[in-house]
Amino acid sequence: MPVAGSKDSGELRRANAIAELAEHIAMDRFGGERVSPEEIADAEGISFRYDTFPEEFDGILLYESGKFMIVCNERRGVRGSTRSRFTFAHELGHYFIDEHRQALTSGKMPLHFSLAEFVSDQPVEKQADLFAANLLMPGAAFRKKAADLDCGMNAVSWLSSVYGTSLTATGYRALQLDTMPAPSALFRWKRDGSLAGHRLSLTTFTMHPGYRSMTNKIPKGSVTEKAAARFDIGVSKGITDCAQWFPWVQPGDVRNVTLVEETMGIGQFGWITLLYRKTLG
Repeated sequence: MPVAGSKDSGELRRANAIAELAEHIAMDRFGGERVSPEEIADAEGISFRYDTFPEEFDGILLYESGKFMIVCNERRGVRGSTRSRFTFAHELGHYFIDEHRQALTSGKMPLHFSLAEFVSDQPVEKQADLFAANLLMPGAAFRKKAADLDCGMNAVSWLSSVYGTSLTATGYRALQLDTMPAPSALFRWKRDGSLAGHRLSLTTFTMHPGYRSMTNKIPKGSVTEKAAARFDIGVSKGITDCAQWFPWVQPGDVRNVTLVEETMGIGQFGWITLLYRKTLG
C-alpha cells in the first residue's frame, strides 16, 4: 500500500482527482448515458476537425491565438468510431486537466501527437487516457449496467455498444471496476501475435503477488492461439487455468484456479483475451 506522502500516494490522489473530474462532467452533462465528446467541445468553444495524416498518431490538441482545436487522425479511426471517440475524449483530457492546459497555453508543453487508448507510457498520455475512460464510461453508471449482465465478452461487447467505446477500453474499464469474478485479466494481442498490453482487475492485483506476473506470449494450445491461427472474428470460448497465464503460479498451486478464457478479434488491431474465474452453476 502507498505510504502517505509518498510518490505513489501522490500519484493515486492525482489519478482519483482526474477520474472524479471526468465523471462529474459525464454525469452533469449526460446523466451517465452515452457521452458526446463533440458536444462538450462545442460547449467549451473548442473547434475540431477530422483529417487523414500519414503519421502514426491518433490526435492532437492545438492552441493558437487564445483558441483551442482538436484534430483527429481518421487514418487511425474514422469519425464516430469507437477509437475516434476515445481519441477525442483523450484530447479533452489535455484541455480539462489544469496542468496540461496551462502547460500548453504557456508554451511549456511542446507540441506532441497523442497515441490514445492505453498504448503510451508517458505520464501525460496516461492521465489523458484515464480522463477519457472515466468520461466515456462513468463508474457508477457502468457498474449499474454491468450488474444486470452475465460476466464475459458478451457483456463487454454490449457495454461497448452502449458507451460507444472499443472492446479493449470497455474491457479495461470492467476490470478496473471489478465487475468480473477474480482472478480476472485482459490481454491485447497484435496481429502478429505479440503482446500489445494487459490489465488485471483491482481485486486480482491485491489477491496475491503471483498474479502480478503476466505472460507476454499466447499460451500454447490455448483458445486464443487457435482463434488467432484461424483469424476468427467472433468470440471463441474455453477453459484454462492460471498457470497458463501467470508465470509465478505453478500447476499444483492452490491459486491455480480454473478460468474461463474468451478471445475475440478486433480487426486491424489484433485480438483480445478475457480471463475470469469459473464459478459454479
